[in-house]
Amino acid sequence: MDAATLHSVSEVITSVAELVGVVGFLAIFAFLGRAIRQRIQSGADVDMRMLGNTLSVRGRQVSESDALKSVTEVLPSVLNAAADAEARLKALEVATNPALPAPSDNQRAPEPEEDAEEEESVPSAEDRARASGVGSLGQPHLLWIDYRSTARVMQIQQAIGAGWTVLEQGDFDSSVRALEELFFDGVVYVWRGDGFDFAHVKALTDAIKRQAIDKRTRLLVYDSEARLDADQTGNVLRQGATMVTSSAVDLAVALTGTYCGRCGRLLPEPSAPFPSRMPCPQCGSAKRLFKRELSGTLHFRGSRGPVDMKPS
Repeated sequence: MDAATLHSVSEVITSVAELVGVVGFLAIFAFLGRAIRQRIQSGADVDMRMLGNTLSVRGRQVSESDALKSVTEVLPSVLNAAADAEARLKALEVATNPALPAPSDNQRAPEPEEDAEEEESVPSAEDRARASGVGSLGQPHLLWIDYRSTARVMQIQQAIGAGWTVLEQGDFDSSVRALEELFFDGVVYVWRGDGFDFAHVKALTDAIKRQAIDKRTRLLVYDSEARLDADQTGNVLRQGATMVTSSAVDLAVALTGTYCGRCGRLLPEPSAPFPSRMPCPQCGSAKRLFKRELSGTLHFRGSRGPVDMKPS
């Protein structure tokens, strides 16, 4: 606090002390009334005694009406002293906490903007891939590009059962963008049979060739209706596809039966060895482990002819 503030506080304290003194004097004077004034004027000693709810001064009792009359006589001066103390307290409060100036137009806080309505949109292939954790080398991921994936529900479920996280996509452009931004161990492209298939395969292989050599996606082309002849199949393989098949069994074997021989990662590759085998994207090994599950039922039949039992 500065000197002016301390001086104001001192004045307020003095006013309060004066008020307390006046109130205390009133309490005494109200009960003694005229008797105590007369005894003070005569120079005699003041002897006060409390008897029940009355006071006596040298035997003279002071009633409640006398006390009330005495209080009424000095009450205006007490109220004036209280009002003066209240005024000084308010002045001290204003001096200690000055009012802040009103903000100018440049300093006014901006009004909150209304929240814009969010438009619902269909998530793209990239967004769905990120949401499912695609891109890490934990669980293997498979991008299934199929304009009629509902017709191959059993094959997709079989791949999921083998350990694949499958992202189904019917839009080709979104699939290419997802392949360029994220890593998939394998891509299954279902042959459509129209004039866009070869261009689609080239776009996929071009995106794969831009990947690191030790971490490239395998492209499996599934010709479900056997539209490709031998020359066309060779052309697709030369573009960079890992496998071209019209057999659902061969596709299932490639997706569920090939593992890295070092780290055991599930790989989308055919079981037959090929010269340009790509390294495992997780450990870089070219070793492979092929697993096959066989099941069968054995039936035993037999017959026995009549036995001639003869006593010995």
